[in-house]
Amino acid sequence: MTGTSHKLALLEADASAEVSGDGAGLVKVEVMPTTDTGGCVVLHVVDEKLSEEVSFDLHVSYRSGLQEHLRFFAVSPTTPSNTKPDSGMAEFEEQSSWHIHTIGPMAPHHSNPTTSTP
Repeated sequence: MTGTSHKLALLEADASAEVSGDGAGLVKVEVMPTTDTGGCVVLHVVDEKLSEEVSFDLHVSYRSGLQEHLRFFAVSPTTPSNTKPDSGMAEFEEQSSWHIHTIGPMAPHHSNPTTSTP
């Protein structure tokens, strides 16, 4: 969401991060290292009205050689839903189906009356 910041945990302490893609200009990246836990990356998204969602990629590289590639998109409170034609969201929504089952109260457990304990 534009005008907000989001924290993402780093897998290791020594990391660098950068953004790319159409929305990269909307995002400021701040790497906050710590001594033991690996720290975090904070994504600050500028407060701007968007007519459609804008994608960006976060690339994190660690000294060990490990790399992460994470995809994001930014929207503003006034951005209409699913306005970006190549977002893939319509396909995702068709493939994702949630089913909710209501379970009534369980019957009390009764011991078998034909079984006796010596």
